[in-house]
Amino acid sequence: MALVETSRASKAEPFVIQLGPGVFHLTSKLVLRNFVSLVGAGPESTRLILDNSEIRMGGDVSIRNLAIEGMRSSSESYVTGTGERLAMSRVRFFTSTPNGAGWVVSFESRTGTIDTSEFTINGGGSTVISSSGEELSVRDSSFVISDSSGYSVVSADGAVSVRDTSIEVAGEGIGVSGWGRTEVVGSTIRISGHGIGVEIGSNGSVDRASIRGSTIEVVGEGSRFGWPDAIAVRAAYAPIPFSLPIESSRLSAPIAAVVAPGSSLRFGGSKVDGEVQGADVRCAASYDGEFRPLNDDCTVTPP
Repeated sequence: MALVETSRASKAEPFVIQLGPGVFHLTSKLVLRNFVSLVGAGPESTRLILDNSEIRMGGDVSIRNLAIEGMRSSSESYVTGTGERLAMSRVRFFTSTPNGAGWVVSFESRTGTIDTSEFTINGGGSTVISSSGEELSVRDSSFVISDSSGYSVVSADGAVSVRDTSIEVAGEGIGVSGWGRTEVVGSTIRISGHGIGVEIGSNGSVDRASIRGSTIEVVGEGSRFGWPDAIAVRAAYAPIPFSLPIESSRLSAPIAAVVAPGSSLRFGGSKVDGEVQGADVRCAASYDGEFRPLNDDCTVTPP
């Protein structure tokens, strides 16, 4: 185990481990204690190889400006964060061995942030970004999953916000799964096989979910791993009826949307290709014009 710690590290005086240009092999666990961050010279210059090893993050820790290559066959995470306020920025992560880790990044913290990062995962199935905390934010990032047997790319037990991000899954899987307040804005999600583009959960915050300015496509080509359906948006497990606004977006899948009984899908300025399922679904229609809020009776509010 490689242990990085300093008694001087604090919120007022954080400690930074600076990696210069070069290739660095990590063969044992790297522990980043509270207020200790790992910073490279840029993803093009600094490459950290995790050779059957992992990184553990404490609180107020960030990993920035480097490339990480994951090489392992076990089901443990490559990066695990357990403290408060964790972040990864300008990180280029890729796995060089099939199947990779069970979780690539696991945030067990109150808040986690991924921004301006790239993830390229070679085969297998589990979760790329997992959060069991209150909030997860993904910004300006891209995910490419090849030969997927069921990856959940971004998965959060609490609130999740995905903005200006691209998710491409070759095979089966789920693009974004949020069990709290879920928003997808300015993003593109494409799954070539069966699976779900956006899954919205049922912990009581589902009524604040929204999809805006995004394209969600689930092609539904031959299912090799037993996924039964191809669904763009599913919010079928909410405990009470809710209103899900889908604004200036495109949903394309054999099943465009599945919602809880009595809920409303409020499409505005959106294109819907596929079946809409759900008992007593309201406002399930496509509007070609500029988005304007819908009234309770599903009519368009005058300008």
